[in-house]
Amino acid sequence: MNHKYDIFVSYRREGGEALACLLTEKLRQLGYTVFYDVESLRSGKFNDKLLDVIDECNDVLVVLPQHALDRCINPDDWVRKELAQSLKANKNIVPIMMRNFEWPLNLPDDLKELANYNGVSANMEYFDATFEKILSMLKSAKNRLLINDEFNLVYYSFAPYVKDRLVISKLIFDGNAHVNLLSNLKSDGSYEYQYHGTALETESNIYISLSNDISTEKVNITLLKSAGNLGRYIGLLNALSPTMIPVCFKCVCVRTNDFDKINKDMLKMVLHHDNKEWNQDLMTIESMQVNMFYSDYFFSTP
Repeated sequence: MNHKYDIFVSYRREGGEALACLLTEKLRQLGYTVFYDVESLRSGKFNDKLLDVIDECNDVLVVLPQHALDRCINPDDWVRKELAQSLKANKNIVPIMMRNFEWPLNLPDDLKELANYNGVSANMEYFDATFEKILSMLKSAKNRLLINDEFNLVYYSFAPYVKDRLVISKLIFDGNAHVNLLSNLKSDGSYEYQYHGTALETESNIYISLSNDISTEKVNITLLKSAGNLGRYIGLLNALSPTMIPVCFKCVCVRTNDFDKINKDMLKMVLHHDNKEWNQDLMTIESMQVNMFYSDYFFSTP
């Protein structure tokens, strides 16, 4: 089933709206589709469309400020209806408990199970750690292609008067859309630079934004997803050096365990470009290069 939304955010407007909005923005930046209703479906009588949205989602985040559940004694309370539907549909529910929140002594029967779910204490002073914990509890992350996996990111530098050089880096993805890039790997396993960032996955592309650990250098990678899940990706790497010089390369992303199987002659054809100084010129990926990369011959010995 294709989900229109990955995550449903349930919140009590009084005391919970700011955190619900912040979580929604952070999750959307990582590529999750999030249902966060500000007014349209909660401006009057409870709208049954909310129940349909909950049924579509994998995860339900419940923002719980102080006294958030006190009004749930009312059968018509919309927070109660959202939570009851989430429990009934067996969704992955993550209670997010704000300062001074306490579980009521007498929850309605259709909400009693909610108190048994593992939750997160929202410490705004250490919000990044709180957000990391929330990400680790999301079922939606398991639907992504690039999670808990390791790839070789490779490109050729075709500089004039210099022998063509294959540059190999390592991309390491965790389960929460975070990425480490170990740049310019050497034969002894060491590397020149390390970058950290996030990956945003859409239906057709993967966008990776990275920052250098020790400088202002930025790296952005756009990868094209194949029609089937072939476990390899082709795209463009754009970087801005500390001296503000832009560079651009065609690159491919292949699982580390598959890298030695690549037809190196075909790899060079796939990554070939005519940039005279590695930059300045418009960089494009021709359809012929895409077809070669996704063909069965890409992993054959010449």
